[in-house]
Amino acid sequence: MTWNIINAETGRVKDRNGVSELIIDNYSIKSDQKVAKALENHFANIPLSTTKTLISSPEVAESLLKQNVNACKGDFSFRPIDANEIIKIFKTLDIKNTTDLWGISVKIIGTIVDIIAPHLAIIFNECILSDAGVKLFTSIVDAWEESRDALGVFCDLSKAFDCVQHETLIRKLSHYVIKNMTLKLLSSYLSHRTQRVEVNGIKSSGSHVQMGVPQGSILGPFLFLIYINDLPYLVENNHEIVLFADDTSLIFKLHRQETNYDDVNNALSKVVHWFSVNNLLLNSKKTNCIKFSSPNVRQVNMQPELNGDKLNLVNSMVFLGITIDSKLQWGPHICRLADKLSSAAYAVKRIRLLTDVDTARLVYFSYFHSIMSYGILLWGNAANINTIFILQKRAIRYIYKMKCKESLREKFKEINILTFASHYIYENIMYIRKNRHLFVSRSDHALNNVTLRNGHKLALPKCRLSKKSRSFIGMSIIIYNKIPVAIQSLPLQKFKKTIKQTLCRKAYYDINEFLNDKKAWD
Repeated sequence: MTWNIINAETGRVKDRNGVSELIIDNYSIKSDQKVAKALENHFANIPLSTTKTLISSPEVAESLLKQNVNACKGDFSFRPIDANEIIKIFKTLDIKNTTDLWGISVKIIGTIVDIIAPHLAIIFNECILSDAGVKLFTSIVDAWEESRDALGVFCDLSKAFDCVQHETLIRKLSHYVIKNMTLKLLSSYLSHRTQRVEVNGIKSSGSHVQMGVPQGSILGPFLFLIYINDLPYLVENNHEIVLFADDTSLIFKLHRQETNYDDVNNALSKVVHWFSVNNLLLNSKKTNCIKFSSPNVRQVNMQPELNGDKLNLVNSMVFLGITIDSKLQWGPHICRLADKLSSAAYAVKRIRLLTDVDTARLVYFSYFHSIMSYGILLWGNAANINTIFILQKRAIRYIYKMKCKESLREKFKEINILTFASHYIYENIMYIRKNRHLFVSRSDHALNNVTLRNGHKLALPKCRLSKKSRSFIGMSIIIYNKIPVAIQSLPLQKFKKTIKQTLCRKAYYDINEFLNDKKAWD
């Protein structure tokens, strides 16, 4: 109900009318049964029509995998589960009236879950991965630190999830030591699937799904990532590939003023061949590339080729929901983000007029805050970031019906909501905590095992450019080093709770307040 109000107030309600007629090859179809069947056939044939020009081969795909990725050691298997775990997981599901292929509703399962859970546990037991943006940014900045440019090629794959060949995927799962009953379980999950279409309450008879990974759960993207996991090894000696589900990006380090792109074109040819044998179609017309150069470097005109066609060279684009440009300047992203947050703040205002504080807070966190925090690690220290903080304060004022000139610092502390700056600090701290193995302490850098004062603190990487030192690469270490050792040593959940409580209590308005606060953790 809350989201219906939000959509209505922000003008995002769409009229949904039933299908009354379908025109195919100038022939009119009006029967609901025939319309449903026609749509079913269309959707079922999309993967086949998309990949019909490809020379796919599970054997060649497996051969490329074995050439580039060493066989895994050990074995993988699912751990046994019990009935209580099944009941606990089921209670977290969103219970709807949606039915499966046989007309069984989740609501029906809910009435008998206590009874069937022990039996499901027996069946299961006997049958028995935002890091992409960080990696992309780091690769580009590293190239600049080496006085090089970076070329990013952002691949567009046509219907990628729907075109996964089951045999190829099973071979790859086996290579990664997923074997025996675990492999049979996943194979069973993929096979014998049926797709149906419902039109005006009438269901089609159903078509066999011949390829693709099921979508709608975490398992689909997970299986797809396994499917393409060996792709980066194809060019890893010279270039880098960033993977995030079906978003595949290639990063090439180039000598500045370079005009010969044979190496880039050869690498792209290898990637296209890999896509083909793995039954994935690269859409060259929608594949964009950006030449990343530091702001003071003169651009050299260039356009890499793909199968003889020039790729689209653009100055900016949206990658995983974040606007990036050729200079890694965050102005375009912040402008786009500000528009979204302005609409979100308005939705909070309208909801507050119609409901209470608790509901408005719920909308703030689920709508405004989720947009504001997405990718904040990358752009949260940009020069014009105050625009975002102003919008956050506006949303908070709407929730608590405060006046425009009324100070919010004490309110932030009272309501236990992180300010924008505090949230940016929190994300930097958690980035270090989750990736602590990637960093070295000052003691590790010391010569002849000399004991250093503050040797436990993390060593800053060499930063030739302010773009690197002002980014999370440098700032996260500076921020983390301010945390007392006693807090750093806490277990993860207690660590997160302590950090968040402290930052809420301090309510920093900008990053410098935190850096200059000598009693930050008192």
